[in-house]
Amino acid sequence: MKLISITWHQPDERSKGREDAVWYSYSADHHDLVASVSNGNRTIHIYADGEVRAHIAYDHTDWSKGHEVVRYCDQWGDIKNDADIFEASESGRLEWINNSWFDLYAEGQGWWECASHTLTDAVRSATEMLADSEAWETE
Repeated sequence: MKLISITWHQPDERSKGREDAVWYSYSADHHDLVASVSNGNRTIHIYADGEVRAHIAYDHTDWSKGHEVVRYCDQWGDIKNDADIFEASESGRLEWINNSWFDLYAEGQGWWECASHTLTDAVRSATEMLADSEAWETE
């Protein structure tokens, strides 16, 4: 078994309760490199893909008072982690228009149809794919 290494291209914010791809979506091109997982011979890149657009009401009891538009990871204001997102969604304060997800791209192979909704799941999937010789076209 080969040693797996992870190279972070963005900070790993899972210790802050940030598993969702919205915390790793920071550019208008909707394709942000988060981490690369490698076993020495093979590398899989994890990207936060897709457009983020969410509306956060200034007053969740009265949307007529307006809302903020969130597009990037640094615009969430007082929403600091996945638990806050869940609470804001449940309370009616947050409305999702578009959300991002994690995609895997194998170096030399291209995009693999393997979407994940948490960073931990994306890392786990990448690690499993590194060990699956049948998934790789060439060595």
